[in-house]
Amino acid sequence: MPFRDSRSITSRLADKVTSLFLKLRAKIDANLAGGKLHERTGKLRSSLEQPNITTDGAIVTGELRMGEGVPYTLPLELGSARHVIRADKEALRFYLSQESGKAMFRKSVIHPAIKSVEFWTEPINESLDEMRKAFFEAFAEENKIL
Repeated sequence: MPFRDSRSITSRLADKVTSLFLKLRAKIDANLAGGKLHERTGKLRSSLEQPNITTDGAIVTGELRMGEGVPYTLPLELGSARHVIRADKEALRFYLSQESGKAMFRKSVIHPAIKSVEFWTEPINESLDEMRKAFFEAFAEENKIL
């Protein structure tokens, strides 16, 4: 049995990829909204963009970006070792506790190690099987294989 036109498969697959990427974005957003991280400024969460799905012939590409302009994205995702933070200007200002409200100033501080949070990679890994299944279903539906 000859296969049907790949444009129809591509269109069907693009629809499924769009749906899956929107689900993936929702999972990541939930992680950033308190599921895995406690939201303080909202800067990291607001850097999560809408999915960009493109087609070029029979190729469907999905892209989901985040973290632009947020330097702590990777250290939170991957974890980081204990390290020294030095002041760019006169001093660093920080608070030992939010309750006290007492500011402290130092030329440098030792930042403790951070465990990996995987707010991004965990939902991606969970979605891979679903994405593979969507590809085979789109192909099978279009070619009446199922």
